[in-house]
Amino acid sequence: MKNSTKHIIFILRFILLMCCFIFAIGLELPSTSRYMILILTFLFLLFSLHLKELPKIQSSRYYPYTYILDVIILLILEYNSKFLLNYYFHFIYFILMLSAGLFLSRFHGAIINIVIFLASMFKFTQILQINWNLSNVSLTIFTFFTSLLMIILLNYGKYYSEEQQKFKELYRELKAYADQIRELTQAEERNHLAMEIHDSIGHTMTGLIMELEMCKRVIPKSQDQGVQLIQHALDTAREGFVDIRRSVDALKAKSSELKSENWMEMIHHFRNQTGLDIHVHLDPDKIQLPSSIVSVVYRILQESLTNAARHGRCTTINITIQLQNAVLGIKILDNGEGCTPYIEGNGLKGMRQRVTALNGSINFSQTPGFCVEVQIPVSLQPNSSVR
Repeated sequence: MKNSTKHIIFILRFILLMCCFIFAIGLELPSTSRYMILILTFLFLLFSLHLKELPKIQSSRYYPYTYILDVIILLILEYNSKFLLNYYFHFIYFILMLSAGLFLSRFHGAIINIVIFLASMFKFTQILQINWNLSNVSLTIFTFFTSLLMIILLNYGKYYSEEQQKFKELYRELKAYADQIRELTQAEERNHLAMEIHDSIGHTMTGLIMELEMCKRVIPKSQDQGVQLIQHALDTAREGFVDIRRSVDALKAKSSELKSENWMEMIHHFRNQTGLDIHVHLDPDKIQLPSSIVSVVYRILQESLTNAARHGRCTTINITIQLQNAVLGIKILDNGEGCTPYIEGNGLKGMRQRVTALNGSINFSQTPGFCVEVQIPVSLQPNSSVR
């Protein structure tokens, strides 16, 4: 409950209590000594009601039971009345019920209100014992059901308020979770985009650099052969541009599907670009895989070949791809120089992320060239898209 609302309730409660006491005193017309007792008892009741709203008292686990002290004080106030039932004093019981229902939890509010209800009905049992008549019975029944209805309404109102608070808390948690998911999705998309750009552009640029290096060596000896190499480099640049566009389209459409035959096309093209001796062993000759795995294998082969040509300074690369017992095994070994120790850059990290996403494993080693070994579990569902 907001502080401003609480302050308004406190002010209204104070005004109602003062009005009840003033009207009750008007009926009592007490003597001076009894008048002082009534005033002191009432002031003690006001002090008890408002003192318990201090933060230290509210945070105490005994806070709900302080309302029982208010009931005892009110019983003392009624005991000093000259009437068996002063309706204005009795109205204070309803004010206590309202306070307990508003400021206590639903469970504690219900317990305290039952205690207040039983205390408030005590005088009516005395009235019926002294004078059993239709008027007193009707008044008792009316007060009984009025108090009971008030307790039920307060309990329902508290239940509704607590459920609303739970709903708000749940909404805030869901919103925070949705924000977190959105941030993670954006981060994943950025990482995926970075890997796609690294794989496609890096592979193309490696081929172009090596072709241009060959041009620089060949042109002084044979211009015709140099022109052919330059034309081949242009074709490579165009194919690289198409590959980049394909990657961008795949990111937009979320449907990057490559055929396993594209592995061999990419390897053959890279062999022509770089002049490297690349041997491929594929067992069985044709492998059917889900498109998601085909795409990952394509990027692993592409990155491994690029690293071998760019960093390893190798002359021979051996590639083995096997499918046994529903596990796809890939081994890529070059005879390059390697490096000790090697550091996982964007390329190797991207390969590890792709394989891990498929519940696979990947290992890098130097023998003395560089070796990449991949294990990916394969689960072909009847409705899976395979190539």
